[in-house]
Amino acid sequence: MKPDQIISSTNFVQNYKTLISSIVTDFINSDYNFAIIIKAKDLTLTPDLELFKNPKEYVRFDILNYSFETAEIVENKFSFRAGFGQGANVQESEVSMKLIDIFQIITLDSQPLFQNFAEEIEEDLDRKNLFLSKNKGLFGK
Repeated sequence: MKPDQIISSTNFVQNYKTLISSIVTDFINSDYNFAIIIKAKDLTLTPDLELFKNPKEYVRFDILNYSFETAEIVENKFSFRAGFGQGANVQESEVSMKLIDIFQIITLDSQPLFQNFAEEIEEDLDRKNLFLSKNKGLFGK
């Protein structure tokens, strides 16, 4: 098995999901503030504030104060509330992401605690359509 097949294998990804969940849950239960780094494309903001122009950029969130108090894990997703902006222009949004999309967990002074090497590959219509196009004769299309 090639390295890229290992890091995207179902078992490897599930192990990382479990590990990330355990680390985040332990920090929350221990009242330990921390930070996460994630690609902007993997975030969901509700309401969407359209803050991140480059979907490939990495974003750091410090999970402390209000964000820490509202942090939770539900169905393999990590979410918290955060304010964006300054002074009277602060806008609140719920920030959520799949646990597997958390790239790094670090201390507030930027000490790395965890790095995610797993790559979850989602089944999508493109794969299905590719399969169907290569096997047209089998399905009468």
